[in-house]
Amino acid sequence: ANFEYRDITITAYTKDAQGSIEEQTSTKITLDKIHNGNGGGTGTGPKLDIVVDETKKDFKATEDTQFNFLDAFKVTVADNSNDGRTELNFKIDVGSNATLKGLDAYKNADGSYTIKGNRADIESVLANLKVVPNKDFNSNQDADGISIKVETNGKESTIKVPVTPVTDSLNVEITANDSTTIDENGEFNFDIKLTNNSDKEFTNINDFYVVVNENFEAGESSKGELYLGNTKLELVDGKYKLPADYKLGDSLNLTYKSGEDRHGAVEIKVIAQNKETGATNELTST
Repeated sequence: ANFEYRDITITAYTKDAQGSIEEQTSTKITLDKIHNGNGGGTGTGPKLDIVVDETKKDFKATEDTQFNFLDAFKVTVADNSNDGRTELNFKIDVGSNATLKGLDAYKNADGSYTIKGNRADIESVLANLKVVPNKDFNSNQDADGISIKVETNGKESTIKVPVTPVTDSLNVEITANDSTTIDENGEFNFDIKLTNNSDKEFTNINDFYVVVNENFEAGESSKGELYLGNTKLELVDGKYKLPADYKLGDSLNLTYKSGEDRHGAVEIKVIAQNKETGATNELTST
């Protein structure tokens, strides 16, 4: 096997009869390869570097999705030296837009990291290192995305990883200003507001309308009317369109006026379609 120094965790699972609680216990062992030589070596292991993987330099992360450190970096043997057992000391800085996960066991008091073994050993450890973008962070907030800097052997390697936005759902608020029981020939006044605490100013509202479902007694067909302020809205294809220039967080005041002598039930639904700038997905919220 291609290893020099490798930690392995062995976990045993036990379970009694069906329906009983499964128990587990783990232990960690270290495989440390011993070489029998004649003492002719230099006593110095090969020099390893962590550098940007040029074949992956166009890698893009996704909002709210962690990614592997080796999606952007790779381990190389420096100075044309032979691979073999060594010790790699390095520092990683992901800035304020992300955090690291999975390398605490190798962290030193000064914030650097030390991994022992050959290149394969070190890559196996780094394969479990995750970069976790901050919640809701994407390149709309910072065009540089996540800037990752690695220091090894007195050299720095830096890459800026763009983070593709993902549309988050809108919060549709409907606030009744009157009783939700409408008198015959009466009206119902209410406010509606859209908010999005994740996408904020990068929210694009592509469609925004009200649907009124009227269920009247048999023989009653006269429809009610919907007003935005004092302006009567037109019913087109079953929808009352709301202003295309609506600003996120603003309140709109609407009034539903019942048809004459109507008896039954009325359902009012507010529907909005939104997409964050730079995202590929669109969401519908009600």
